[in-house]
Amino acid sequence: MLNDEQLTELEALGAAFMAVPECAIILGIPLDVLKADIDDDTSYVHKAYERGRLKSLCAIRQSVIKSAADGSSPAQALALELELKARMSNV
Repeated sequence: MLNDEQLTELEALGAAFMAVPECAIILGIPLDVLKADIDDDTSYVHKAYERGRLKSLCAIRQSVIKSAADGSSPAQALALELELKARMSNV
């Protein structure tokens, strides 16, 4: 079980898209322990890692959408693709 400081650091590592083995090294905990906690979708560890990762993905998508609204053709195509994927995953 990670303490509050480690959970905050793990969220930041997730936000930087760090791989789980890299997170284990940085946090100084055994990989098998961290992996087991991250694989348990009910654990605070899983939620911290995923929260960081998803916040970064959201920021990237917001940037794409802003670029699309500003007239970037590549961003418009990507925004439409992201919207379709989101719609399909909600089915």
